[in-house]
Amino acid sequence: MISISDLRAIAKARLEDAEVLAQNDRLDGAQYLCGYAVELTLKALICATLSWDGFPETQVEFKNYTSFKTHSSTSSSICQDKSNESNPIICGHGQR
Repeated sequence: MISISDLRAIAKARLEDAEVLAQNDRLDGAQYLCGYAVELTLKALICATLSWDGFPETQVEFKNYTSFKTHSSTSSSICQDKSNESNPIICGHGQR
């Protein structure tokens, strides 16, 4: 399990690395590290929002968080049900 504070610290470090790369015209690497920093920050926000102590790192740790799976058969059947079409969050369509 990687703690929220570790996720935030790593994200900050990757942004600092990206700044150095960008200042030296290494834009592809800078963009890649910025994306990684965003991913880490989102994981920290997920943990904070769901009151998790940290983000699972292994399959074993993820077993305790099976409701977090994004592609379960239940969510697929919910999206196929036209009665839920008015709820874009359930169907994963974002904002309308």
